[in-house]
Amino acid sequence: MAVRSTETGAFAVCIAVGAGARLWNLSGQIFGGDEFHAVRAALILPVSSLYATYQQADPSLPLATYGGLLLAAGLPLSDLALRVPVLVAGVAAVGLLPLLARRWIGHTAALLFAALLALSPNLVLYSRIARPYMPIALLAPVAAFLFLAWWQRQGGLGRLGGYAMAAAAASYFSPLAGPAAAAPLLYGLGDVVLRRGRGASARRGLTELGLAGAALAALVALFLVPGWESLWEIVSSKQGGGTFRTRGMLSAPRLAAGSEHWPVAVLFWGVAAWGALVLWRRSRSLSLLCASLVTVHLGFLAVVQPLGVQDSVVLNRYLIVLLPILLLAVACGLGDLIARLPATGRLAPGLSVILLTVGWVAAGPLVQFPYRAGSFAHHNAEVVFTIPPSTLRLPEIYERLDGDGALLEFPWPTEWFFGRAYPVYQRAHRRPVLVATDERVFHDDRLALRTLVRPEPADLLASRARWLVVHLDLMGEWSPRVGRQRALRLRRSGERLASRLERLWGPPDHRSMAPGPRIAVWDLDRLRSRAGK
Repeated sequence: MAVRSTETGAFAVCIAVGAGARLWNLSGQIFGGDEFHAVRAALILPVSSLYATYQQADPSLPLATYGGLLLAAGLPLSDLALRVPVLVAGVAAVGLLPLLARRWIGHTAALLFAALLALSPNLVLYSRIARPYMPIALLAPVAAFLFLAWWQRQGGLGRLGGYAMAAAAASYFSPLAGPAAAAPLLYGLGDVVLRRGRGASARRGLTELGLAGAALAALVALFLVPGWESLWEIVSSKQGGGTFRTRGMLSAPRLAAGSEHWPVAVLFWGVAAWGALVLWRRSRSLSLLCASLVTVHLGFLAVVQPLGVQDSVVLNRYLIVLLPILLLAVACGLGDLIARLPATGRLAPGLSVILLTVGWVAAGPLVQFPYRAGSFAHHNAEVVFTIPPSTLRLPEIYERLDGDGALLEFPWPTEWFFGRAYPVYQRAHRRPVLVATDERVFHDDRLALRTLVRPEPADLLASRARWLVVHLDLMGEWSPRVGRQRALRLRRSGERLASRLERLWGPPDHRSMAPGPRIAVWDLDRLRSRAGK
C-alpha cells in the first residue's frame, strides 16, 4: 500500500510539474504566426462551415470550430480560452500515456516516461501554442496503446472504440496524423500473417482488423466526406511542395532531445537506442507496434514531402507525433540504467531521476529568457532553439526609455517571419511587450487577446504599456530578402499612425531617423497624466 501511495504521489508531482511548465508566463505570450489561422477562420466563417471546410492556411478544423462555438455562445476569444484545448492535451499526455503504457513497460519506466513528457521542451511549448500539434502527439500514441490492449484481449469493445475515436480525432486535428493513427492496423495485419498463419485464428484476426478498420473509417467519414472537396484541393496543392534539406535534418535530433547542445543530443539518442532494446526484451508486441507507427509516419513524410518540410520548424511539427514514442524508449533505457546502479540506498533511484531531469532541463530552452520572462517564446525562432539567435542589434532609442513598464510595438505583422525583430530586441531590453496590428480582422470586439491592442488612440492609452514604439520602416531594420510588398505596407502603416498621433498628441518623446532605424516613441504615462488634468 505504501509503495502504491508513493507511486501515485510521484505521478501527481509529474502532472503538477507538467502543468506548471505549460502555464508559466503563458498570459504574457503574444499570439502570432499560424495561431491566427483558427482565430481568423472563427471570426469570419459560421460554425456550419468551420467544421468541414479545409483551407490553404490550415486553421485545424477542431480548433477553428471550437473558436466558432465560443463566439456562438457569446464568449470572447481570449488567450487562455483559445489555448485550452492544447493545454488540456499537454497535461493529459503526462498522466494518460504512462498510465496506458505501464502494463508493458513497468512502474519505474512509466514514472520516468511521465517525467520526460512533463518537461520535454517540444511538448511544453506545443502545449501552449494554439495549433494541433500537441493534440496529435497525444491522440496517436493513445490510439496505439488502446489498440494493443484490445488486440491482446486486455479490453473489450470499449478499447476498440477508444482506439477508433482517438485515431479519428488525431486525423481530424491534422490529416498528416492520419497514417500514424492508422498504423496499428498494419501492426495487426503483420501479427496475423507472421504469428497466426492460416486457419481459424487467422480468419478471426482478419475479421477483428476489419471491424477496427470499419470503426475508424466510419468516424473519419463524419468530417472527411463533408470536407472532401476542399481537402483534396489542399492536398493537391501541398503534396510534394517541400524537399528534405540538411539544415532541417540536422536540427531534428537536437529538437527531439530538447537541447541545442550536440553532446546532450548524442547522450539522449544513445539512451533511446538502449531503451529500444530494453523495450524489445520486455514487450515485443509494444516494440513492434511502436516500430510500425514510426515506420508508417516517416515513410509517409518521405513519399509525400509536404509543403514546408525543408524548414526545420515545420519538420519538427511533422515529427512531433513520434516524440512520445521516442520518450518512451528513453524512459525504458533510463529505467534499466538506474536499476543497474549500485544499491546505495532506497533513495538512489529517485535522486538519480531528479539529477538527470534537472540536468536535462538546464541544457534546454526552458531556462532561457524567452521562455522564463519573454513575450515571444512561441515565435518560430524560439521554438526551433537549435538555431543561433539573431545578431540584430537593439536600436539606440530603446536605451533612452526609462522605467520598467511594458513596451507597445507597432506595427505587428502577425506573421512570425516579418515580426522577427521584436523578439530579438526583447532579448536585449528585457521589458514585457504588447503589440498592435493594422489588420482589420483582428480589431473585432469579440477578440480579447491580452497582448494585442487596437491601434486607436483611446485603446493605446487604455493599454497597460508605458511606452508606444512606432516603427516607421520595420523591415528596413533587418533588411529581409523577401516580402517587399509587405515591407512597403508595414512602412506606410507605421508612417500613417505616427502622423495621426503627432497631430493628436504632439511630437513624440523620442525619435530616431535615417540613416539608422526610423522609430518614434510616445510616453503613454505622460499622455495619461495630461489627459487626467
